[in-house]
Amino acid sequence: MPTIAILGTMDTKGVEHGFVADVIRQRGHQTLIIDVGTLGDPQIKPDITRNEIAFAAGVDLAALVAKRDRGEAVGAMSRGAPIVLSKLVSEGRIQGVISLGGGGGTAIGTAAMRALPIGFPKLMVSTLASGNTSQYVGVKDIVMFPSIVDVAGLNRISREILTRAAGAICGMVEAKPAAGEEKPVIVASQFGNTTACVDHARKILEAAGYEVLAFHARARLLANTTRTSPLFKPLPEPDRDELLGKFESELAPAGTTFCNLGVTAGGGAAGSIDDCGAPLNLKGTRLPSGQYRVDITGGAPNLLYRILATGNFTSWQTIGTMTRTNTTTSFVDPSGSNLPRRFYRVVLGN
Repeated sequence: MPTIAILGTMDTKGVEHGFVADVIRQRGHQTLIIDVGTLGDPQIKPDITRNEIAFAAGVDLAALVAKRDRGEAVGAMSRGAPIVLSKLVSEGRIQGVISLGGGGGTAIGTAAMRALPIGFPKLMVSTLASGNTSQYVGVKDIVMFPSIVDVAGLNRISREILTRAAGAICGMVEAKPAAGEEKPVIVASQFGNTTACVDHARKILEAAGYEVLAFHARARLLANTTRTSPLFKPLPEPDRDELLGKFESELAPAGTTFCNLGVTAGGGAAGSIDDCGAPLNLKGTRLPSGQYRVDITGGAPNLLYRILATGNFTSWQTIGTMTRTNTTTSFVDPSGSNLPRRFYRVVLGN
């Protein structure tokens, strides 16, 4: 029978956490109550006491309570709770976690949840769930559940919200993702204006036997965290070197503005690039002579653009420059004759 951890300040919000615990038990799950309060006595009996949390944080609880410094107490519990919760997960003692809180409770609860692996069910009922939650969620899959009213007693609104939240964490625990085929993983970052390019690369990689995890380009930290999670399976050195040999482009000096085309002229594909002074649109065409022509529209007038080409993604060569006008500019690749495929990139500046 799955066990769901209920973590919170049981001195000030014990009644509300107890209500959630009752709903979870009614659905056939066990509960494990963890107290991270530091003010008064707990309103319900915890299975893991605040003393254990403080000990994990290396803090003397009696001295902490005597100071009655709320900020210091939240900080101490935010250090101890992740240690205790991570240990419970690694030992297989809990299969999900839920917490309720205002500002302090949310800080403690989410600090503990951020220490848990991606995929482990975690739900935070919070008064802060409707604002900017990046400092609480970080790069983990924490479900932020708006409390609507403050977590301060049971009423017609809070009872409904807390019942739904308890049902949600139960559903997350009950849902068992199907085991997928074990494949080596490639992490790809993308913006909206590079989606077509990444989608094309993903199909090539998937056909080669890789699983591609696409992340928003701003979420590089999330991509990095997968290196320490079960999602990431490092490639053997030979495979990694071979892959980099096919797809890694040259390093560019700091400050260089790239328009990564993601266009293969052989396929007659088109791309739209938005970070080159103004939207820049490209279309590739294979001419009867075997050469490739790139038609370029848009861009900022009177700016100098440098055109680069490659056939293998390891070596980019400058094949020409152009100054944009308000009309279509066509550029014929002088060295692209009879090549099976060709990829192009534009760099702002010389």
